[in-house]
Amino acid sequence: MKIMCKKLLALVLIGVMLLSVFAGCSKQQSGAGGDTLVITVVKLGYGDEWLRSIAAAYEEKTGTDVKVISKIGDAGLSAIKGEMQSQVSETDIFFTRAQEFFKSIYKGGVNIGGTNYDCEFADLTDVWNSVASEGEGKTIKEKMDPAFEEYYNVDGKYYGLPWANGIMGIVRNKNVWDKLGLTDEDVPRTTEELFALCDRVKALGTAPFIYSLEAEYYSSVAPVWFSQYEGSESMAYYNNGLDPMGENSFNLYAYDGQVEALKVIDRLVDKDNGYQHSISSSSSFTDMQSVFMLDEALFCVNGAWLETEMGNAYYNTNIDFIKMPIISSLVNRMETVSDDETLSAVIRYVDGEGEAPAGVSQEDIEIVRDARRNSYTRSGFDHTALIPAYSNQLDTAKDFLKFMCSDEGLNIYYEATNGNQLPIENTAGYDRSVEISTFRRSVNEVLAEGYICEYDGYVKAKVYAIGGVSRYWYNGSNNFVRALLDGSTPEEICAKNNKYLQNNWSSITGY
Repeated sequence: MKIMCKKLLALVLIGVMLLSVFAGCSKQQSGAGGDTLVITVVKLGYGDEWLRSIAAAYEEKTGTDVKVISKIGDAGLSAIKGEMQSQVSETDIFFTRAQEFFKSIYKGGVNIGGTNYDCEFADLTDVWNSVASEGEGKTIKEKMDPAFEEYYNVDGKYYGLPWANGIMGIVRNKNVWDKLGLTDEDVPRTTEELFALCDRVKALGTAPFIYSLEAEYYSSVAPVWFSQYEGSESMAYYNNGLDPMGENSFNLYAYDGQVEALKVIDRLVDKDNGYQHSISSSSSFTDMQSVFMLDEALFCVNGAWLETEMGNAYYNTNIDFIKMPIISSLVNRMETVSDDETLSAVIRYVDGEGEAPAGVSQEDIEIVRDARRNSYTRSGFDHTALIPAYSNQLDTAKDFLKFMCSDEGLNIYYEATNGNQLPIENTAGYDRSVEISTFRRSVNEVLAEGYICEYDGYVKAKVYAIGGVSRYWYNGSNNFVRALLDGSTPEEICAKNNKYLQNNWSSITGY
């Protein structure tokens, strides 16, 4: 009897041990890193030192072990996408470019490892509605830039948080500017003035612009001129996936402003005009940026991460942003402004310089004022922090994101990135003793000024998020800069895109 009891006890112990092993395997397969908070980040223009600094401070504050895994560039993005799709990752927080963010949310419920979840991403609404740190007095939602709050708000729920905030536009090399004897009066207010300046600069033996064809950014800033021409009401239609009449149809490429914006880009990149540095069609993006930073071109269309991306060798290079000139064809929409000189004078008045030109109506002044609000385009909407729904470190992961959004976390981010700011209010203010570059200071001034076109390639409207329609006018054609260089006209590019939508509208809107 005793022998049988001993055997039975041994079998029970073996069973318990096996259950423990299987439970351990199951835990690892469900995406857990044990008691360690595992974070995976893609290193793009913002690097990863900011995250490592925040993680180190969080470890010291809470005693939690944090492991940061970095993936680099486009290959890193692909690796993270595959890891997320596998649904067995050990990562508890992903800092990535979530290009299919809304598509995943609209997909709805998923079953992972036998457990049902409302979405493959954890619901972070409680994080948004929480006060990040005691004494701040505002929730994260209240501290968030309204444009980002609107972006992440899906029927009152939030599944991600931003980890970057920047702008794109025309960057000026002030060394070249000063060498050419240019002054503040030479900053172009209209696109016609921009082209006239390009002609002057070219005549002086300097390249007005430089870009890299392999990774051009003109497609990212063209929407600024599109928005300027169309105005806020029309852009609201487009952003919501509606045609110029405010209706749900395939005519998403029937806006006059799209053709007008492409005409500006066409004129800028046309080889016969000679406005671009000679290496533009053949250089890598990094080499192009180096040449620009070494004072070989006056302007470069680029983003707020330019200095960080290029490293310490170019720290405090004498560069800044200028306001995007207003598209000259805007006069087509006005009754009392018919020439570029008058348009420029109205812009000067809207900027707070001088008087309004005689005979210009208040209605036309407001059209220009609305256009002037689009002087840069926003970047960073798609730089999203996500928690997999199946993470068994869910509470800790959420707590980490709260810390990142706290005044303390924001200051760490600010210092580690030499002055970058998340789109979240720092209620205590930033440490102004931190030395930041002239360029970074100019970027922060632009962000505070708020003359930003809230346009991004990734939006909530289902025709874009699920239907796959490109907001950058790529449907049915290749990259439009290449198409322009190959001889296509702006009208042909838009017509080809619209034909594509017409032919495929049923499948595009089959959601």
